[in-house]
Amino acid sequence: MKSIWHAFAAIVLGTMLLAAPAAAQTQGGDLIVGLGSRLAFPDPHVTTAQPDTNVALHIFEALTSLDEDYLPQPQLASSITLSDDGLTYTFALREGVKFHNGDTMDSGDVLASFERHRRISPGKSVLSNVAEMTAPDANTFVIRLSEPQPLFLELISSPQYRLAVIPAEDAETEAGANSAVGTGPYKFVEQVADAYVKLARFDDYVPNEAYASPEGFGGRRTAYFDTITFRVAIEGAARVAGVQTGEMQIADNIPVQAANRLAAEGELQVIDIIPFAKVFTILHATRAPTDNVLVRRAIQAAINAKETLDVAMEGFYQLDHSFLFTTSPYHPGDVGSEFYNIGDIDKAKALLAEAGYNGEPVRIMTNANYPFMENSALVLQQQLMAAGMNVEIEMVDWPTNVARRTDGTGGWNVTISSSTAQGPQTYFSVFKGYSHYEEDAVLDEAFARLIASPDLADRKAAWIDVEARVADQAYLIPSGDRGMKVIASRAVQNLTPYGYLRLWDTWLAP
Repeated sequence: MKSIWHAFAAIVLGTMLLAAPAAAQTQGGDLIVGLGSRLAFPDPHVTTAQPDTNVALHIFEALTSLDEDYLPQPQLASSITLSDDGLTYTFALREGVKFHNGDTMDSGDVLASFERHRRISPGKSVLSNVAEMTAPDANTFVIRLSEPQPLFLELISSPQYRLAVIPAEDAETEAGANSAVGTGPYKFVEQVADAYVKLARFDDYVPNEAYASPEGFGGRRTAYFDTITFRVAIEGAARVAGVQTGEMQIADNIPVQAANRLAAEGELQVIDIIPFAKVFTILHATRAPTDNVLVRRAIQAAINAKETLDVAMEGFYQLDHSFLFTTSPYHPGDVGSEFYNIGDIDKAKALLAEAGYNGEPVRIMTNANYPFMENSALVLQQQLMAAGMNVEIEMVDWPTNVARRTDGTGGWNVTISSSTAQGPQTYFSVFKGYSHYEEDAVLDEAFARLIASPDLADRKAAWIDVEARVADQAYLIPSGDRGMKVIASRAVQNLTPYGYLRLWDTWLAP
């Protein structure tokens, strides 16, 4: 066996974030956060939406997490070793970690959590190469793979459809029927549908003392607030007013013009996160008329990404043709840019004629919970109508949008989404989860090379092949990088969003 500690980012010995004053630990206080979307019951194994992940990251933890560079690091594991043949991962568990129900976490809980994830999670494909999982003793969890997979730890570390550890008694629960018990710094208190989710500080939380400070989604995490309430406030104006009046202390997804005005006034903190997420158009590849690749390519040709983002993102965006941020080691550079931001209506018309398109309805499904999705859909409708397509828009609520996008039901052909997933996990959480194509051997073979190669150059070449196939078949069409504006009271200290809101190691000034 060999240690693979070196595969993780080095533990930070200095304090990365602003050190909290000693008094902050006893300061407490109640934090109210305004979110622009409804919230599902916290269940990490089925959670992918940004607001739900905001909540879940504070309640649940996993064996591994992601650091500031999106590299895996131990969280509930204290060490990880890999057998010489690359097949067996042995996780030594941190001892004395408590669940919110007072029980001590052990390997039986880890095994039950992985088994539940593999049974119910839409992201269960990350475990498709697992041949066996065992818990040989209370503090050891072992995974044996069918074949070597150098990127296995990256795959199981995604915050979306997270492989969080939950109590063994939740093993047989269905999606959203779990107890919401985890090991995180905050514990679930209650949820009122369409209103709020309330958390309270877990006084028996056991931080990972191998770290000096927070690291990405993990590291050493400290809870300073007595309670955190994530409040649903669909209208952006309501979130702005809530922070201005002191009813809320933080709000996310603030309209760009309003955030810019608040920044100029200087009374509130305005935090820019860019890139925040990738925005893309999803084409249903098994429902007519978008089951015809020529129709999908016509839609791809008609899309003017700059025109779309100018409207949808209020100018707060970055153009980019990849599904990964430019900071990713897998970003393809200029490869594939010829498929991006084409905006050629004549080419779209020619492709529709070649496809034999005869005015069949093309249904765009969207929602009003996320204005950038709704506005993207409205611009797309105009672009496709200019190419001669018969386009209908269906407005649904966000939970319906998520459910139909995931399982392909509801009669839609096109929908808009975004993702913060970066790296190999994007394959499962985006490509395999959203585009509704029949099995694609070319795509799957490229991904198999990606996760099997120990060499970064080979993995990058394989990822380029993945994106090239997605572009060639027009399964999903990237728009670019979405930014997000967060506002906060000046009393909120050390707020450092990292894709999602990290409210551990954040406190209120006296």
